[in-house]
Amino acid sequence: MTLGGASVGDHDLIHDVLTGEGMTLDFWKIAMRPGKPLMFGRLGDTRCIGLPGNPVASLVCSQLFLNRWLARLGGRSHRQNVREARLGTAMAANDLRQDYVRAVIKEDAGTLVATPFGIQDSSMLRCWPMPMD
Repeated sequence: MTLGGASVGDHDLIHDVLTGEGMTLDFWKIAMRPGKPLMFGRLGDTRCIGLPGNPVASLVCSQLFLNRWLARLGGRSHRQNVREARLGTAMAANDLRQDYVRAVIKEDAGTLVATPFGIQDSSMLRCWPMPMD
């Protein structure tokens, strides 16, 4: 497992190094935000996963891919902790990528309401200012 270096910037060398060593690439650059540069492949008998370097992108990819993969390698089942919520405010339409957004979750008459933060940059662990009620 690598953290960072799997994208296409000047300092993103993991992909080039591993493919240069003979890694067979299963997938790279997924249609997800944050987390597009996620990479997975095999180098001989070794499985390789390259997580994005931005903190939030790495966290999201770990929750969606790494945890499931590690559970499977350990012979355990994996359950995502997902609950439905109503969107608390209008959002602009997205492109073809699946978006994971930071939001404040509140309960309203038994229904969860998710109000996204105004800023969603993948490097931001905390958004300020918080959404208003």
